[in-house]
Amino acid sequence: MKPRSLKLLCIAAVIVTSCHNYSPVQESIKATFDKEVQLKMFKTVVKQGEDIPLNEILDKYRYISLVYLRQDCEPCYEKYIDWHEKMDSIGIWENYTILFVIVGRNFDEFISEVNLISDVDEFLYTVMDKNNIFLDTNNHIPEWIFDLSVIIDHNKKIKMIGAPFHSEELTKQYNNLCKHAI
Repeated sequence: MKPRSLKLLCIAAVIVTSCHNYSPVQESIKATFDKEVQLKMFKTVVKQGEDIPLNEILDKYRYISLVYLRQDCEPCYEKYIDWHEKMDSIGIWENYTILFVIVGRNFDEFISEVNLISDVDEFLYTVMDKNNIFLDTNNHIPEWIFDLSVIIDHNKKIKMIGAPFHSEELTKQYNNLCKHAI
């Protein structure tokens, strides 16, 4: 074997067998992809005051961002506003929607607090989790992952973590995900 070929073979072996040292956060994120999110505790969602069966939403859209929020949480009100404003600015694909999962008493109280900060055109889907069942049922996924938000596919499996508008990289991932599904 020629010395150059041997050298290339050694380099390839090092590259192939080298281990990746991921941080615990990176490991958690990596392990979360393709995990199924349970939504069976919710029968209906609300959009602009109208109750809609959750199954209709799951059948209609290939991808859904689940945005986990809490009532009586000032940063959550800001996050609700951000999602409405920023998603509108980067564009929403027709095979994609957003579902806010809000832990709290009722939506009217939540939206009243939001409207004290900014008036929001409520054009996205919402479900109230009055007994914090969502996190209990999905305890195989870290709560902090839901705090970042996730995109699930039509099989309710996690395909992306994070808000599509938080960075250019996430916007690119979001666009690639949605455009390949059309």
